[in-house]
Amino acid sequence: MALIFVKAPTRERLLDSMQSKDRQTTMTEPLGLQAILIGAMSGAGIVMFGACYALFFALGRLNRSRMYELAGLAGYALLAVCCYGLVRSLELEGFWIAVVAVMLIGYFVAPRAIWHLCVGTHGEATEPVEPPLNTRLAP
Repeated sequence: MALIFVKAPTRERLLDSMQSKDRQTTMTEPLGLQAILIGAMSGAGIVMFGACYALFFALGRLNRSRMYELAGLAGYALLAVCCYGLVRSLELEGFWIAVVAVMLIGYFVAPRAIWHLCVGTHGEATEPVEPPLNTRLAP
């Protein structure tokens, strides 16, 4: 059995390598705990308000209710606010802002596209469908 010994770097060598001026990459200031928590809460809000938008959009179309559709649009507005909070708290730039913009567009278009797909596949029922006789409850 062969033993391999590796010389551990000294504290001075580690500090010198971390403070080296010849490094090509630079880092911005690290995010604070508050910014990370706001980013996490914004991400949770994006998921929750996206679900609210889709739910109220579908209920508005099913019940032909303008109030549900307005509630869905309010949910989408809160979703956009959460996206803004995410971008600001995590200091996103460039490509990541484009990702958030595509996400916002996708959250707006997806429920509408799914609705049209469902209507195209199943059609709109004009009358309630009667359940089969063997599944009715006796009075």
